[in-house]
Amino acid sequence: MDLMDGNAMEQENSKLFELESHGHKYIFSGNTGLIVEVEDQLIEKLQAPDELDDEIRKCLFGDSDYSKSLRILPAKETALKNITVFTSNRCNLDCSYCYVTKNNAMNDEKMSIDTFKSAVGNLLTEFDTSKRINILFFGGEPLLNISFLTDAIGFLKKIEAEGKTKFSFSLTTNGTILNDKILDLLLRYDISIVISIDGSQDVHNAMRPYKNSGRGSYDTIVENVRRLAEFKKIKARVTLCDVDVDLVEMYEQLKSAGFWDVHLAIVADEETDTIKLNEKMDILRRRIGEMEAYIMEKMGDGVLVRFGDYLKYLKKIHLGFTPDNRPMRFPCSAGHSSFSLATTGDYYLCHRFNNVDKYRLGDINEGVNQEIRDKFLHEHNVSSRVGQCQSCWASAMCGGTCYHPSYTHSGETRIVNELHCKYTREMVQSALRVYLGMNPDKRHLLENIH
Repeated sequence: MDLMDGNAMEQENSKLFELESHGHKYIFSGNTGLIVEVEDQLIEKLQAPDELDDEIRKCLFGDSDYSKSLRILPAKETALKNITVFTSNRCNLDCSYCYVTKNNAMNDEKMSIDTFKSAVGNLLTEFDTSKRINILFFGGEPLLNISFLTDAIGFLKKIEAEGKTKFSFSLTTNGTILNDKILDLLLRYDISIVISIDGSQDVHNAMRPYKNSGRGSYDTIVENVRRLAEFKKIKARVTLCDVDVDLVEMYEQLKSAGFWDVHLAIVADEETDTIKLNEKMDILRRRIGEMEAYIMEKMGDGVLVRFGDYLKYLKKIHLGFTPDNRPMRFPCSAGHSSFSLATTGDYYLCHRFNNVDKYRLGDINEGVNQEIRDKFLHEHNVSSRVGQCQSCWASAMCGGTCYHPSYTHSGETRIVNELHCKYTREMVQSALRVYLGMNPDKRHLLENIH
């Protein structure tokens, strides 16, 4: 039962969610991040919250509404977290849902080392660089410009040697290109690897064929993953176009292929037909329920299942809302402490908006335009999104959902995509049930999950 359904509920009360686990009733507070075991009498008292015990009231409603004190920090006070670098706009695959193609950004341009040095130099000057900064090499297919990767990392290692900041490196690739030179680079600089693969062989080959031949790419990817898995933990990024997928079977197939972690993304096409949208959600709810039961069974055997956003939500649920584990004000750090760098030297909100002029935040000559950045963040915090965010019990767990599904459906990033909203709420609910079903003596292990 979702307590936000009550017509007389105030906004604070609407951020309370009731759920059951193993015969016990609980309330999760979207105000404080705490979970309280309850009896029917407390549920009744919530209709008149002024009559609640002070301690219970503080647990459920907290001291203040964090969104009322929202302040966008200036760049110099914002620790730069991530720079996504479009290493190459070219790709050797022809994926049906590719947003690089849809943004008219698929061309033969490559990132040059001079452009990279200038553009990254701007960010290092404008933002706080006291924390470690992750450099994500992206594309197109980034491994089509391997010489640039070598030069770029060498440049950043020189900056590290000067004691100015520290860098980590990651790479999102389609997994079709691997040789001894690439393997040596990945291992030498401890580059984290995410490989895009869309589930089973038949589904993947239909969605991600080679551009010139139309041949499926699955077998090549799995062969490369098995080679890489001898040395590194490889993450799979799965894009679901069809929501009616056996998630448990898919996870086990990818694990057996050598993947360590499986992350899920749903294609952003929005159903305008309410009946069809509800049908999709019924399917997703059933499939998530199957995965939830699987995770609970594995956890009972002491096995941690690294699937989707479960671990992220489980950790946040366990820690509660604290200064070190703040409620989500945005769905991600895009435009705040993370930026995407195009081959032209222009800065964009994130990689999904590469070449979308409306979300260009600056250029190589002027750096990030702070006025544009601040305006975007003020209009896109979870209290400003167009949808149910302000009264949603899960808003502080998700921050308003990804901007890109909103954009692909409506052309407007402020309007929350309904399918993604409902899917995210379902995932958070499932994570809550998984957490409550965990052995309490084992929950501390969530603190160290990355």
